[in-house]
Amino acid sequence: MLPRQLDPRRWEERTPQPLPTRGWCRTARQDPITGLVAFPDFNAALPTMIGECFGAGQSLGLAIGDVDGLKEYVERSRDVDPRAFGHMAGCALMNELGSVAAQWFDDMPYDAGCVATFGGDEVIVAVRLDRQERSLFPERLGVLRDRMIERLPRTVSFGYGVFPHDTVLGERDDARETADLMLGSVDQMLFREKAAVRAAGRTVQGFLITFPVPHG
Repeated sequence: MLPRQLDPRRWEERTPQPLPTRGWCRTARQDPITGLVAFPDFNAALPTMIGECFGAGQSLGLAIGDVDGLKEYVERSRDVDPRAFGHMAGCALMNELGSVAAQWFDDMPYDAGCVATFGGDEVIVAVRLDRQERSLFPERLGVLRDRMIERLPRTVSFGYGVFPHDTVLGERDDARETADLMLGSVDQMLFREKAAVRAAGRTVQGFLITFPVPHG
């Protein structure tokens, strides 16, 4: 069962946590709310991450998670708790999300990867995958989703893709374009599915959906 509400001042007392990185983004800035890799530094490093994976004949696992119903949660929190002014309740939720994501990453066996934050209510996972880990990525991502269900007052839905070294997205010789298309494709798949669930009259509650990656 989802907890009903987090203390809106919780994020101000966050215990410092190590930056959730391994091999990548080690000098990146840390987002002050979530403790995750700040998006500008993640975004700048992504083309290099892709190049390292593809150059070694390995795959990149990329996932974007978006909090379900965060706006409604923040508004409801403001209605019942005067301390939850502005986006305080959202900050508390994202602080807890960052802690859950960092612990999950610490428990995973990836030799290269990081967890970043994006847009105020999203989390990004990027990891290098060998042949065995390629097939396990959805299962491991499901563990993260389930831990968030246990700890957060709202679910988090994920779109993800496993991009092998022969992935074809746009111009292969343009690393920046490839990185942008990867992020954009996964993000678009995630929000299309959210819209489809709502259009069907259902509540979005922590799904996982994959982007069908085109190969060369």
